[in-house]
Amino acid sequence: MERAVAHRQTGAYAAALAHLDEAESRLAADATGTEPDPASLARLVRERGETRRHLGQFEEAVTLLGRALDLAPGDPGTLVSRASAHLSLGRPELAVADLDQALGARPDHFWALLKRARTHDSLGDREAALADLARAAELAQDPALVIGERAEIHRRAGEHTAAVVAFGEAIAADPGYLWAYGGRAMAHHALGDTAAAVADLRHALSGKPDYLWARLRLAEIHHEQGSCEAEFAEYDEAVAATGGRLARPYVLRAQARAAHGEHERAVEDFDRALRIEPGDERVRELAEEWARVYVAASAGETATEPAAEAPDATSWRRSDSSWGHGGTSAGW
Repeated sequence: MERAVAHRQTGAYAAALAHLDEAESRLAADATGTEPDPASLARLVRERGETRRHLGQFEEAVTLLGRALDLAPGDPGTLVSRASAHLSLGRPELAVADLDQALGARPDHFWALLKRARTHDSLGDREAALADLARAAELAQDPALVIGERAEIHRRAGEHTAAVVAFGEAIAADPGYLWAYGGRAMAHHALGDTAAAVADLRHALSGKPDYLWARLRLAEIHHEQGSCEAEFAEYDEAVAATGGRLARPYVLRAQARAAHGEHERAVEDFDRALRIEPGDERVRELAEEWARVYVAASAGETATEPAAEAPDATSWRRSDSSWGHGGTSAGW
């Protein structure tokens, strides 16, 4: 199972799932005639849930993590992971319930405090969010992460100048904290300082070339500036950096291609996305909507184009590690 964890941590999700299948087969073989060891089975199911969460398959992650909790009730790590999936699905109340339970079992759970601070902020309870961050700061595990979360509270509240300053403080505390560069880039962009935003995103990518969110944010900026060639270069890099294992880069490149009239190539990208995630209804809906636009255009008719997905949208899929900017580190 350790190999599965190692693969997940490097983004090799298909390999991670394959190793989990092997681990499950070995566990079943070892338990011939008896029930598998509950602790081992709980860990295996939890790791499946974690992998699905990192893939952005949040509903499946919630189901698997719930099964893991049935096998190991009250496990704080599993509760925090499920809370993260709930938050990504726009269910902060459920996330808070899981995080409260995790912190009831382990009041010094650093990650649970950070995640609950983010959840309280999403519910509009800034006071509770700051209280959780104050408690996390007392634990002194990683000051940069706490400062970064405070910066994110400023950014989400539209206090972009304060966010730029706070993200800078987080970076000063940990120059390798690439997520803070991404957050500061968003604040710079909101303030109209595109050059500073691009510089921060480029710096983040120099440290982590497969930082998908940063790559696609750059594509969005190029689109705003009308630089079609640069926009497509970033989408191509996003597809290459993820090794074709994620659907979303293909979906966004497909939408960009369709918007520029490259309908046939857009359909090809949607087909690739559906091969990766055949059960994702939002991908299928977008593919069908754009296919209708393509057919109408081919017939010389006019059709209403579906709304494009923004890189930090949450409407169909958002993964902190594989896509979104919603987490504080690669672990979230």
